[in-house]
Amino acid sequence: MGEYLADFRSRALPAALAPYFVRASSGTDKDLAGVYSTVLSGVPAFDGADGLILEAAATNPFRQSVDWGHADWSKLNVSATGGNIVETVSLAQHQVQLTYGVGTAANTDVITWLEVKPLAGSASRRIRMTVYTASHGLRANFRIDNMTAVDGSYGTGSLAHASIKAIDDGYYLIQMAGKFSASEIFGNFSFQFLDDAGATTYTGDGVSGFHVRHVQYETGLVATSRIPTTTAAVTRAKAYLGNIPLTTMGLLSQTNEYTTHFAWKAPFSSAVANPATANIAISAGASGTDRMAVLIGNSAGQIRLSGQVNGVTVDVYIFAETWAVGDVLNVRFSKGATNGWILRVNNSVATDTTASAKAAFGSAVTIVGLNNRQDGIYSMGVYRGLRVYDRALSDAELSALTLESLNQRVGSKYTMGLGLGLGL
Repeated sequence: MGEYLADFRSRALPAALAPYFVRASSGTDKDLAGVYSTVLSGVPAFDGADGLILEAAATNPFRQSVDWGHADWSKLNVSATGGNIVETVSLAQHQVQLTYGVGTAANTDVITWLEVKPLAGSASRRIRMTVYTASHGLRANFRIDNMTAVDGSYGTGSLAHASIKAIDDGYYLIQMAGKFSASEIFGNFSFQFLDDAGATTYTGDGVSGFHVRHVQYETGLVATSRIPTTTAAVTRAKAYLGNIPLTTMGLLSQTNEYTTHFAWKAPFSSAVANPATANIAISAGASGTDRMAVLIGNSAGQIRLSGQVNGVTVDVYIFAETWAVGDVLNVRFSKGATNGWILRVNNSVATDTTASAKAAFGSAVTIVGLNNRQDGIYSMGVYRGLRVYDRALSDAELSALTLESLNQRVGSKYTMGLGLGLGL
């Protein structure tokens, strides 16, 4: 019996796991200095020192995501070079617009987000962001001075959430998500300046404006990692670790008792209650006949251990809470021969709603997958590490594992501590 530990904050996959990483497209990596770069298909991408990026597939249809001076972007009383956008001295509206021409079905969740900072010497300006067709769309107004975002209302679209957050080097992450009430055929996006009083029409000064580092639009309520574009839409494939044999990790080839622990960081621009689904799946074999997964942020806003086991549905619920960007969840679940399942998130014990089904998982476990689900559900987030035991841990041991892994608690949330060696 033994323990396997992979710490993804080292910015490298252990040799035992590297062959099982899958992403059939290029991806975007952020290094320790905060510099973004493109990595090739099949090469893991990391979020600085925070961990490994594992996420669902996504498409960014916004062309020229970093070059707003390109002719694809229409300018109205502004000039643009690269990502710099400067208002003219006209008494008018000041904005840039892109017709991206990608259809979106009615009642489809979408999110639009960008990274922006005021230009040096700029007067105080607000931002209005809109995605729309003729009569419906999504709109939000953002204020950098007091870090607020409000629904700007556009036609019959339904805004789910909007937020602004300071990130790095003076940039702010602004994002809005919701759905169109009718099918969108010819999509439009506009980025408009408002003056300090919120007026859409005002006299510009010829120097005020913003630098936009990246802009992205994708389906869902949660942003994924950057997908840079030039002349056309770009799709990034899903990223996951799949079907890792226990023997590869130096553990027993099969076991009826096991424990899995992973640390997951909330997604890139998430600001809503449990908006993503983070999955770690374990299986009795490659066929996945017996398979369990931890779901963070299911449709009911709960965290649960769930799966189909010998035809029996197992659902163990933990709690519902709003997780902000950067929060870290330590999720541990353990299966014993007689004690059924134990699930802990940070240091909260799960509430079991299906006690009679807990012991149904009778087949031996032979493989483990991270963010690997046969039902097509994939997470958006950053994984800091993974532990696997080929034995069951008691609830007391699971609680102790939390204390080993975390050294700071803020309010009702735990944050990842530094200087903890191999603690996740």
